[in-house]
Amino acid sequence: FTSKGHEKLSAVSTYTVLEDVYAEVLIYKNLLTNYNKPNQGTLAYSSKKILFSNPGYHTIQIDNPVSLIPDEIFSVVIRFSNEADVLYVAAEYEETTNIYSSKPRQGYVDTSGTNSYWADMTSFVGWDNVCIQAFTECDHLACEVVTPSTCEANGFALTYCLQCGKELDAYETA
Repeated sequence: FTSKGHEKLSAVSTYTVLEDVYAEVLIYKNLLTNYNKPNQGTLAYSSKKILFSNPGYHTIQIDNPVSLIPDEIFSVVIRFSNEADVLYVAAEYEETTNIYSSKPRQGYVDTSGTNSYWADMTSFVGWDNVCIQAFTECDHLACEVVTPSTCEANGFALTYCLQCGKELDAYETA
């Protein structure tokens, strides 16, 4: 993934296709330049194991959001496990619909189970990408106080974020 601005990574989502699957979320920053090993970087976040009793779509809140800077490349690694030691990874398949697409170096699967052999999903014929989504929100680091004439005339000033445009504060100046 690549951040668009000053952001906080606050949640990730994925699918499970079996019952009673455990997941552990790891977020890495400062990845090596080839990006083909999503776990070779600085570990910025590691969750506890989470149990998904039922298959389906799951959103995992990041209890300590990860700060990102503009154009920062980061990875979200999800380690799945279960008692049977048999797992299926939810992935987009090109024959199911034409809306999925991926490029090399976007999604990887560790086929060894040891975090040592990462295979690019585009190397498997017909498969597009793993189903992982990262959710960010503006970090509001680029803020400015403005007192437009309409506000100033009424004795008010505004603080807003230059990146997302959100009004953060309004207060009296007089």
